Amino acid sequence: VERSCFGGGKPSEIKEDPKFTSSSCITTSSGENLNLLSSHIVAYHFCQADNAPTCLLPEFVHSISTQMSQAPQLSPYFQLLQSDQTIQARLSLASCNASPSQSLVTGILEPLNTLSSTGKIPASMCIIVVDGLCEAEQHRPDHGDTLASFIAGHLQLFP
Repeated sequence: VERSCFGGGKPSEIKEDPKFTSSSCITTSSGENLNLLSSHIVAYHFCQADNAPTCLLPEFVHSISTQMSQAPQLSPYFQLLQSDQTIQARLSLASCNASPSQSLVTGILEPLNTLSSTGKIPASMCIIVVDGLCEAEQHRPDHGDTLASFIAGHLQLFP
């Protein structure tokens, strides 16, 4: 995330530590690969067991929608959000709390699929980083999805 647009938008410099052998250091080419990979990050979410809201579906949907609207790769998504009050309403925290699945599908996935199919966003790879899914399991609901099962259940809808 540090090397993505969310980490300042500039790749970190890779410094070799003389204590390590060349086989254990990050090489320039792997550093370049990391920079390339990080340039595709459009959102990130960190689940923290000691911070319950980060492990809950509404917070996840609301958080990634906000970040995706700020990602330079998805500027047409930002423009769509600015012009469509219905999508904005679907992504409000209240709507995300009422139905995280509907907010994800109608506020993020359907608009992105439409933008992708009309060529307004590039057909390149976009990455959403989700870290700490195992920590989210500590906040498993009595009924319904965990964050991991929620994401898995919607994967086929992602563009």
